[in-house]
Amino acid sequence: MSSYNTTELGILLVCVTNLVLAILLGIMFYRSYLRSPDSAGTGHRAWLSRTKKSSASASDTGDDSLLLSDMLSELSAISIDPLDQALSSSLQLVADINGLDQQQYPQWKHEHQSEITALLAQRAELEAQLEEFKTKLNRSHKLVTTLHGQNRQMTAKVGKVSSLQARQQQLNDELSQLRQQNEQASKELRNSKRTLQDANLQMQEQRQQHEAEHASQMRLQQHLRETTEQLQQQLEGERAVLSRTLVEKDFIETAFIDTDALTDELRQLKLDYHALQQAYQQLQAAPSNS
Repeated sequence: MSSYNTTELGILLVCVTNLVLAILLGIMFYRSYLRSPDSAGTGHRAWLSRTKKSSASASDTGDDSLLLSDMLSELSAISIDPLDQALSSSLQLVADINGLDQQQYPQWKHEHQSEITALLAQRAELEAQLEEFKTKLNRSHKLVTTLHGQNRQMTAKVGKVSSLQARQQQLNDELSQLRQQNEQASKELRNSKRTLQDANLQMQEQRQQHEAEHASQMRLQQHLRETTEQLQQQLEGERAVLSRTLVEKDFIETAFIDTDALTDELRQLKLDYHALQQAYQQLQAAPSNS
């Protein structure tokens, strides 16, 4: 009976020790692996806030983050002193049992029954807490896995946002360049309009000058036509006068030729008359001499 009770207490001590170690390991795990929600709580909450605004499942993430905070608060609130006291009490009980014989065990058990009952109750409580912590640990592990996945997604989204920001900056630069080109084109268009207006004014002036020159040329051509007609009329008159003059000239030349012929005949007649006169005189002088 004494051997059986000693074994039972040893098993109880081992269970309590295992529970204490499990709780310590759980506390160390939460403080090391899930330290980011406390040490970087501000950044994590900001990230959760951004996720809450940009995702449809943000409320679940917020609830999970509250669960993590509650679990960490519970773990932080757990004191190691009761566990140390229970472990010390268990070690003391084991030490007391080692010095007892079989006849002293009932009295010792009666005296320490309250401590044994408290240790058993504490064992049951620690087992329940351990199961609860296991459940919360599994849920927190899933939550951490989800948060890591969301963190990777957020990192990818941040990369996409960075690339979109770079693309936006590039588009802004291109827009600024297009605006500058538009302003330059508008300036050139205004200059072209002014040049076109100047060219239109010059063309209008040249058209007016051309019209004036054309009118002057038309007047000159009219004057030339009138002068030409007058000259043609004068020429026709001169031609008529010349024709009459030529006719008169031909008549005069013909008359002059006839006059020359008559003059020659007259001269010949004069010579003949003079010769006849001399012959007559000689004839008259001949009878008187005889």
